[in-house]
Amino acid sequence: MSNPEEIIIGYIYATTETSYRLYIKAEDVPGMTDIYDCREKQLFSGRELEKAYGQGFAILSEGAVSGTYFCMNRRCVDCRSRGGTKNKPDFWPNNHQ
Repeated sequence: MSNPEEIIIGYIYATTETSYRLYIKAEDVPGMTDIYDCREKQLFSGRELEKAYGQGFAILSEGAVSGTYFCMNRRCVDCRSRGGTKNKPDFWPNNHQ
C-alpha cells in the first residue's frame, strides 16, 4: 500500500454471517387462512367411507359405534400429500420452546 506504482485488484474485507430460523403458525399471521377444508367429517357406512377415501380424505379412526368412521382432507393430516416428508431436518429444534 505504500508503493503507488504497485497494481492492486481492489478492496477486500472480512465479515461474519449470522442466520436464524423463525417458526410461526398460520394463526400467528393476520389474514392467513388455510385453503383446505380441515373440518373432521363423520361417515356412517362403508359406501361413504369408500367415496371419501376416493376423494382424497384420510380415514382417521373408527368411532366408538361400530360402522362409524371419521375422516379429514388428506392435505390437512398428511404433509407428504403436499410434497413434505416425515423425516425431521437436522436443524429442527428438540427443546420445543
